Amino acid sequence: MYDIVIIGAGPAGLMAARELPKSFSFLVIDSKKKVGLPLRCGEGVREKGFLKFFKHKNYSFVKNTVSSHKI
Repeated sequence: MYDIVIIGAGPAGLMAARELPKSFSFLVIDSKKKVGLPLRCGEGVREKGFLKFFKHKNYSFVKNTVSSHKI
């Protein structure tokens, strides 16, 4: 029995799991063979946050990098 069940191991599901209190037990369910592939997400993750979560940025599911933007 789990306190929380998260459906999907994409960016939102993995961040939800990461942010849960350590006292919670949880299960992440995903139908993909590899976590994060194929990435179909229009959201962005700042490099600092990505490195904090994954400890490096050498992952095949990172397809694009934004070097600048205008608002």
